[in-house]
Amino acid sequence: MTTLIPSPSVSTEDYERSYISKVKSEKDSTSAKDFKLAGSLKRYWGLKLIGDPVDPDGGLINDTSIVTAEDEESGVIKQYVVQFVNEKVFNPKALLCNAHNVRAHIFNKRLTSGLDKMKAREGLVWQRLTNKGNVVVLTNWLDKNGKIRKSCLRVNEYIPGICTKSFSDSSQCYVAGKLLAKFWEEASGVEEYLMDPLPGYYDFDKYYNDLQIILKNKRNKGDSSIEDFITNNFDRENLRWKLVKNSTSGVWHGDAKAANYVCNDNKIPIAIIDMDTVWKGPRALDVGAALRTAVEGCSEESAISNINVNIKNYRALLEGIRDTNPTEFSLENANQFYAGFVNQIFQHVIRFYTSNFKLYFSGDQGFALRASGNQMEYMKQVLAGEKEFLDINKDIV
Repeated sequence: MTTLIPSPSVSTEDYERSYISKVKSEKDSTSAKDFKLAGSLKRYWGLKLIGDPVDPDGGLINDTSIVTAEDEESGVIKQYVVQFVNEKVFNPKALLCNAHNVRAHIFNKRLTSGLDKMKAREGLVWQRLTNKGNVVVLTNWLDKNGKIRKSCLRVNEYIPGICTKSFSDSSQCYVAGKLLAKFWEEASGVEEYLMDPLPGYYDFDKYYNDLQIILKNKRNKGDSSIEDFITNNFDRENLRWKLVKNSTSGVWHGDAKAANYVCNDNKIPIAIIDMDTVWKGPRALDVGAALRTAVEGCSEESAISNINVNIKNYRALLEGIRDTNPTEFSLENANQFYAGFVNQIFQHVIRFYTSNFKLYFSGDQGFALRASGNQMEYMKQVLAGEKEFLDINKDIV
């Protein structure tokens, strides 16, 4: 029978033995032209697709859909998240191993604390194994642009709820801060089992050096206002980065934006999801990613006119972190969090604008420039209110 990992019947000891994930995969010989998702779900996972797949809001890098399917053996109908891993961006083996090991680590830590198995599973999205017990299927398929791709196909559980591209209410941000701090606490100790899911992506020292060369040689010909903005802020943000990288390090989520929180019907976050980018590094960048979408109307696709930096949301998210880990919260790390916040925005401006992001969006340079301009406007608003942000840091410690 096809099972989810871990099933409620799995003992702690058995699950700990599967703790270091060995990515097992099987190959699909179907040609890209003949590939059908319904056939793959049936053949490899024993799932009968019901209706058409739904593209969720998100999935900008990996091709992601939500499907409703019936387990042909048990007759149970559930929703699943089906995803093709973007092999141009991720190291698929590292991504899959990390996702499994982090969830396993948190699950076991919760069991050790006295939670029963069902409670220990809450908020953790598990991969469904294939009929042969494999994690993924390697297949050829046609992407949304009609290009032939070779990629890993995986099926995850679906947590019912609402995902949003940005938080518009301080109560959302407060709970998001608590969930992020709780994630840091629960994931600590898994570092030795992690592999780099995005080779070179987190090497920010090299990243800034490369950017300096790009700006010097004027390789990008597009919106000159964005290029001027990057050039004028480069030295200041390079200094911020040096402050950020000295912030508290440990396991970080890596993509703690609003879209990676599942919310209840009242739009309050109930779980932080998408463990694909979990890695080791300065947690100020995790806070930065969360704060980057903790404003009204700020997402990569938003129109610039919709951006409205809400400083109450900034305060609420930091208060959520402080109230969860009060002994670790100080003015120094609050200021580092702010530096990580601005640094994250700046990095998004330059990532979208430079060639680094072309692979992410199939060379859609129009999208990249719009998103870069969006983040530039966001950063201008944040820097205009910098004194108020830093005063809040003093106030909440």
